Amino acid sequence: MRPLFATACLFWVASCQYVPGTDASFIRNARASVSDKLIDPTSPLWRKERIIKSETADFRNGAQVTKPGDPKFVCGEVNGKNQMGAFVGFSPYAYDLVNKQSYLLPSFDNTNEAAMAILNFPTACMTKSQLPNV
Repeated sequence: MRPLFATACLFWVASCQYVPGTDASFIRNARASVSDKLIDPTSPLWRKERIIKSETADFRNGAQVTKPGDPKFVCGEVNGKNQMGAFVGFSPYAYDLVNKQSYLLPSFDNTNEAAMAILNFPTACMTKSQLPNV
């Protein structure tokens, strides 16, 4: 009886990432979206992942899309491979749970593309050192 119970518990814990609305499912969706933007989507390493909850209600076209306390962003860091197959280092990423859009913050250049990425990157996911000095 105990092995059956232990197996059932293990299956239940393993399947939590597939239950919609759980933190594990939010992170799984974020990883899938961010992986699609990488050169080698099968190789990323992940760290410092967290869920940022909404502090206020958000409205779009007059309709409420989030309530205070609802999950709003998945934030973390991803390390992907370049064209040569080498890892380039961890870069911050964010995934907007409302709009289903992912953002990567390049940490390796100062091009116009990188500047636009910083402008579009959700400030809720930025550390103090990444916030622009205004």
